[in-house]
Amino acid sequence: MDKAIQLPQFEQFTSLTAEKCRAIRDAYSDDDFDEVFPAGSAVVPALFVGRKAQLEKISSLVRGVQRGGGLLGAVIHGPRGTGKTALLSALRQAIGADDAMVIGMTGNGALRSDETLISRLSRFMSPLEETSSSHRGGTKLGVSYHYETSTTHKERIYERDIQSSIESVVDNFPGKPVFLLVDEAHGADPMVLGNLMNSVQAITTGGQGRIGFVLAGTPDTLDVLSDTRCRASWFLDRAQDERLIPVPNDLSVEDCEQAIQAILKAANVTVQGNDLRNMLARCKGSPYFFQVLGQSALASASRHGDIAVFEVGGEIDRRFEKVIGDRYRMMWRNLNDKNLSACARQMGCLWRRMEEVGDEMSYDLIRDALESGLKHPSSKKSVLSLDEAEIHFKHLGLLWSTSGDDEGPWSLGLPSFFDHVEHQFESSRQRALQATLPKLQADMETLFDQVGWRRSGTGKSDLAR
Repeated sequence: MDKAIQLPQFEQFTSLTAEKCRAIRDAYSDDDFDEVFPAGSAVVPALFVGRKAQLEKISSLVRGVQRGGGLLGAVIHGPRGTGKTALLSALRQAIGADDAMVIGMTGNGALRSDETLISRLSRFMSPLEETSSSHRGGTKLGVSYHYETSTTHKERIYERDIQSSIESVVDNFPGKPVFLLVDEAHGADPMVLGNLMNSVQAITTGGQGRIGFVLAGTPDTLDVLSDTRCRASWFLDRAQDERLIPVPNDLSVEDCEQAIQAILKAANVTVQGNDLRNMLARCKGSPYFFQVLGQSALASASRHGDIAVFEVGGEIDRRFEKVIGDRYRMMWRNLNDKNLSACARQMGCLWRRMEEVGDEMSYDLIRDALESGLKHPSSKKSVLSLDEAEIHFKHLGLLWSTSGDDEGPWSLGLPSFFDHVEHQFESSRQRALQATLPKLQADMETLFDQVGWRRSGTGKSDLAR
């Protein structure tokens, strides 16, 4: 009989214990500010602000697997910098090494080839004597490698080998559930991911083990999953509301204010100034920006007698604004390199009009906006196809559907970035951009007329559909 399993306690991530306060003080004393406010890293934040719903969904999944639910999986998806990787880290910590076997991997690492995936799984398998093989390629820990030229045949054989590898992992940890955690899932080869997911399905259907399967990635992760080579529809078709865990930029100013004051207090930092709420409002709900503001406060306090002064234009504010600006400029360069700056401008225009009329962005409108940008590129570089442009905006976390469905609701992952884009187009120094602006504006006004998105001044659309 299996020993009693201690269920995970995710509450530890939403409160400041005495032990955690000591750790905060120690990190602050060592000038290790990103340990307290981990911006853009896999470290679990000192306080997981605004993520109660996501933690509850993950907790439900873990409990189901540990109680013998066979296969239970989830996809954590959302824009960059919202804390998806940190959620995986929290999951790993909450499960505990004594109660389960946790195997972590990345889509752009282990899941780029079948051979790499099998090699990754082999680290957790029972040691087996290598056996001779008539197949070209040989064996590793008893699992044969095959390199047939037929793609269909190769895919079928690799899936069998991956299934054997996972079965060996399950056998090596009797009585324990196995959790497969895949970060950066958008970088996975669809065929390799499909082989892994179908292998897991076969094992659990046969009653051979309890497996939890959690993927985390940018919104284009769902495009990888829906790839015909992935053959993973079983993963999303059933109980989709429970399986999909969206992670948006939606932190409230109130939650962030309470958290930053509590953490600074734990570090023995005194808060002064009256502009903390104003500065938090500029975070635009982004966990990444919130963490950056916290880092800026600790860095400033360490130089000024453990006092953090929150005032617009002050030292904390200047450092905070520089990081935000650097992030916007990095995204802008990426779009320019792909010749997608005009598409970004149209997306921002669509978003602002949507906010004005109080309607929703439909998938068709998004495609129309992207198509307009592709029709009027700002440079003579090659232009992506419409599908490629859409996927790239998802990959950057700038466009996504929280439901994972084309029906939406659709949103811009970081709307404030598109204000930066508009400023670039209106800048007198950007002559190439300014030359395309009249055509872009005309396209969007025509589109808004067609759908009845006229300015009404009431905050509601005056539809004439």
